[in-house]
Amino acid sequence: AMGELWTEYLATGTWSLQDELYWTGPYGYRYLPTEGKDVWADLTKSDIVLFKGDLNYRKLIYDLEWPHATPFAETIGPIANAPNAPAIVALRTSKCDTIVGVAEDKFKSLDASEPDWMVSGKFGVIQLSPGRWQKH
Repeated sequence: AMGELWTEYLATGTWSLQDELYWTGPYGYRYLPTEGKDVWADLTKSDIVLFKGDLNYRKLIYDLEWPHATPFAETIGPIANAPNAPAIVALRTSKCDTIVGVAEDKFKSLDASEPDWMVSGKFGVIQLSPGRWQKH
């Protein structure tokens, strides 16, 4: 049933599939507005953009070792606060030690109870940058 629904979404234009080299290139996603202008223009037509997976997450937060409590929206830079920015949601199973948006007390608790929690694949995050919807 889902396959039929998704086929309908593609046929009606509710969803679209696009091939774009930017996604496999060397740039972090913070460079979308400057190095991936066409991709960014398409993304800003959407109300919400979902990024799934560890590599996409790392490209979103620029693959840096941020302090763990740093807000997600802060780490994704210009794509969070551009005037036309869509809401951005990251869905990720944690398989490396790059993570943000985890309160210090939660981080310490997880570190004490499961020292390999950031790399085990047993934990994950769903994070939101509200983009232009922050004001609503």
